[in-house]
Amino acid sequence: ERRRDSSTLMASYTLVAIENFKLQSCIGQAHARMDDSGPGRSGPLVGSKTDFYQQIEGGKKWPVHVYSAANVPKMDLLSESDPYVALSIVDQNDELVEPAQTESTLAFEDDSDPVWNAYRVLATGPKVDTSTCKLRLEIYDYDPRDPDDHIGTVTAPLSELADYNLVTRTAMRKGKPVLGTKSKAECTLTFGLARTSPTNQKILYMIRHGESKWNEAQTDMNLMGMLKTVDHPLNVTGVEQACTLNDLWTTARPSSESGDEFDSEFFKVEKAYCSPLTRAVETALVSLDSHPVMENGLALLRNLREAKNLGGQDTVGKHLGCAIQTHVYKELASIGRKMESERIISLAAEKKVQLNPNDCSCKGRWWNTAAEIESEEHVEARLRAVTMFLSSQPEKSAILVGHSLYFRDLVRNFLKDGEGLSASNPDLASLLRKEKLQNAACLGLKIDFSNVYEPCILDAKLMFGTGTTP
Repeated sequence: ERRRDSSTLMASYTLVAIENFKLQSCIGQAHARMDDSGPGRSGPLVGSKTDFYQQIEGGKKWPVHVYSAANVPKMDLLSESDPYVALSIVDQNDELVEPAQTESTLAFEDDSDPVWNAYRVLATGPKVDTSTCKLRLEIYDYDPRDPDDHIGTVTAPLSELADYNLVTRTAMRKGKPVLGTKSKAECTLTFGLARTSPTNQKILYMIRHGESKWNEAQTDMNLMGMLKTVDHPLNVTGVEQACTLNDLWTTARPSSESGDEFDSEFFKVEKAYCSPLTRAVETALVSLDSHPVMENGLALLRNLREAKNLGGQDTVGKHLGCAIQTHVYKELASIGRKMESERIISLAAEKKVQLNPNDCSCKGRWWNTAAEIESEEHVEARLRAVTMFLSSQPEKSAILVGHSLYFRDLVRNFLKDGEGLSASNPDLASLLRKEKLQNAACLGLKIDFSNVYEPCILDAKLMFGTGTTP
């Protein structure tokens, strides 16, 4: 996992770099890029940490959905652009209105057709005449060392976005349409105002992936097993753990009417999201097999992936878009044959659940390379992006399948001293701050998103007898 003994990791990483030339670089290169946080890295505008709406009495909130761009031109000689969008509300003279707020998406590396599917919240002050205001979206190419290149601007009167439908507009620069580098087609941005979620309180169920081949190699101190490949799948134990979770909730179904909100809502969950890393997707497909939510498919969220640390080959991906589904079902079929498990073989063969690549369908990779180290700041920015996304969805409940350290960081961010769970059940709050979920464990959280910048866990429950580990 993330915080491993650094000296051991450096030695093992160097060893494998020498013996396995498939690695992209060695330790020296990794250190040279410690400040370069890789795909989805935050530019200078990482999004606010302050709820401007809460600070202006009588103002108005404007949730914005930045969905995608197409034909983003190259601004660098040797690579595609790393585009992100900065958004703000301006008056007729293109001046920022009170409270002069600017938000941004994360930057997607080497991607001419990014799908951000990102939500941000802007605010206007009580004295602002919003009938004449415009939403301004500026596309930039992020550069970690030089000033970001301005690609183009899109503006739309707020009044034209009142129907909450996504619109597609051409990016303009110096009065002319921006054109893509190869296709020479117009660079466009798809966006719109988003409806406010019908409920501020949501129930999220976090499921940690089962044991992976990376975890097994760690336990056995098998350095080659850890670092000779990337995006490690589940091992036999991990598949069995996912099967056990599936059996646990299936058996618990009759008690879903017991009056416990977490128990009953689990069977009514409306949406399931998953990290695109193989072990997480496999866990979702096995542990949630036959759950009603899977009839709607499984949506991938790149920002649910585990943080990338030095030597963390298990956080380096391999596939994009629909290829993720093909790869995962192939891995399940392989491990099913190894286990001689008809249950897993059938699941892999039937392919009942369709994956929605979502923001992993882009041309650019959604993972960090073997040489990159993800900064704490960037992990925090990804957590905020996921928070904004979840708070903006219409569903009352959702399942998230992902990783132990990422989930622990998310829980820590949502626990508020003296409020919610921290006040009503301080022992459980303390446990969740200190420990990680066990492999294939499930944690239910009731969260208040009234302030999307400072969500608060109101209640929590470790589901179906699963637990935590130091």
